[in-house]
Amino acid sequence: MDDSEVKLVNALARGFSIINAYDSLSKELSSKELAEITGLPKQTLFRMLDTLCELHVLRYNKEKSKYRLHTRLLGFASNVLYRM
Repeated sequence: MDDSEVKLVNALARGFSIINAYDSLSKELSSKELAEITGLPKQTLFRMLDTLCELHVLRYNKEKSKYRLHTRLLGFASNVLYRM
């Protein structure tokens, strides 16, 4: 399959754009920061954030109004490392 045949699932790509917004310097990000980094519309971003929190990929800190990566990603990482 060449590049012209690749069909992206936009929702999945948007979810990964949120996860990829985190780097070694960004432990927690606000929805405003995530919107600036990802370029996602506010309504779309909030739906994606809610979904990622439900799936334990992100965790919301109510006191700070910020999101951080959550434990589900460790499960994905450990599965990859186990198979190496």
